[in-house]
Amino acid sequence: MLGSSGISFRPHGTSVYIFIKQYDPSAPKKLNNKVVKIDDVANFIFPRGEYQDVAVVDDGKSVTIYFGDELVAKISFSEKKKYDISNEEFYSKATVTGKNGSVLANVDNALISTKSVLCIAANDIIGVGEIGYTEYKIESNPQTGDTAAFIGLVALLGMAVLKKRPIEE
Repeated sequence: MLGSSGISFRPHGTSVYIFIKQYDPSAPKKLNNKVVKIDDVANFIFPRGEYQDVAVVDDGKSVTIYFGDELVAKISFSEKKKYDISNEEFYSKATVTGKNGSVLANVDNALISTKSVLCIAANDIIGVGEIGYTEYKIESNPQTGDTAAFIGLVALLGMAVLKKRPIEE
């Protein structure tokens, strides 16, 4: 998940904040974030925060975030577009859905990389026990013509918040 142009998330307290980069012509650098807060995900409060298994699945059309076996959110994206800040193409529409399938946010002018780049950064807020990366490719089914390429699966084992930092919404 890409923080500078794309999707990122951050645990805080008992919530998870999902950040989706947006093109904003009125902002100083034409960049902004749509922030979606999901409450009661897990306990990340230091020093009694719990360790969490985290999985992020990017299938090229959506990113799904799991804590343990629990679905936290799914971010689906579509509509490729170019903006005047880059020569790259981005997905410009995003929809964030919660674990029960309800829409938590719709994002226009999103800046989500079409290249499915995965980045992991801790910025000194989490402890990481292990990181695993698996790439899955499923070949076309000649009977249906369907092709699916699961670009990445990341498991951050042993995630715990080490310090609290304020998050502005």
